[in-house]
Amino acid sequence: MDRRKFLAYSSAGLLASGLARAASAAARPIVPGQQFASTAEGNNGLIGWDEFINRAVAGTKMLKEDRSQSGQDAYLYTIGALASRLGELPDVAPRDFGGLDPAYELNMIFRDAGAPFIVLYWTMEPGAIFPAHCHPGANVCTLCTSGRAIIRNFETVGSAPRCWESTEDEFGVIESRREVLRPGVINTITEFRNNIHRFEAGPKGVAGIDITTGYDEQPKPFSFLKIVNEVTNPNGETNYTGRWVGKDIKQAV
Repeated sequence: MDRRKFLAYSSAGLLASGLARAASAAARPIVPGQQFASTAEGNNGLIGWDEFINRAVAGTKMLKEDRSQSGQDAYLYTIGALASRLGELPDVAPRDFGGLDPAYELNMIFRDAGAPFIVLYWTMEPGAIFPAHCHPGANVCTLCTSGRAIIRNFETVGSAPRCWESTEDEFGVIESRREVLRPGVINTITEFRNNIHRFEAGPKGVAGIDITTGYDEQPKPFSFLKIVNEVTNPNGETNYTGRWVGKDIKQAV
C-alpha cells in the first residue's frame, strides 16, 4: 500500500477536524520536571508523580493476577483512573528511537522490581509517525501529556502468524479504534483487544507516557506492522492486509 495513500486515509479528515475540535477542549499539558501549581482551592484533583506510582502499584498488584480480557480491563482502568489525574512528571531526557524524520524519542522514567509495570516517556516532532506495532504478552495504558496526535488501533484477523517469527506471510488486519490524543486522554490496549497501535503527531508535536505491563517471564519480541493492501467491502467497511517486519521500523512507516 502506498505510504501517501495510507497517510491520507489516516489523517486527511481527522487531523484537520479532530485536532481543531480538540484544541477547544480543556487542556492540561504536563512539562517533565515541573511541579504542578496548586491553587487557593487546592490541586484541582491532580496528584503528584510519587503519589501516582504508590497508588498505582498498590492498586494493581493483585489485579495483575487475572490475565483474562475483563481482568486486564480492570487492571488498565485502575491505572488509567490515576494517570488521568497526573499533574507532574519527573525530569527526563528522551533519546532518539529508530532514526525517523520527523523524530520519535523516548526514555524510561520508572522501573522497579516490586512494581507490575514500567513507564516510558515519549515525544514526537510535528508530523512524526510512529508506525503500527504490537505488544505480545503485554498491555499498555497510554496517557497524552502535551500536544495532539491521532492514535489508531488495529487487530489481526484469521490465522495471522506470530509476530516474533520470521515470516513474509500476509494476513488480515482491521482498524478497531481511532481517536484524537490530547492532554489527559487515555488509550488502552490489552493482549486481546486493540493490541496494535500507530501514532501520528499533530502540527505542534505530541508527548505522553506508556504504562506497560508484561505477563510472560520471557518476553516475546514485538514487531512493526506493514500495511500492504486496503480493501473496502460492499458494506463500506475497510479491511487491510499486513505483514510483520520485525524491528525494521522504516519499512513499516
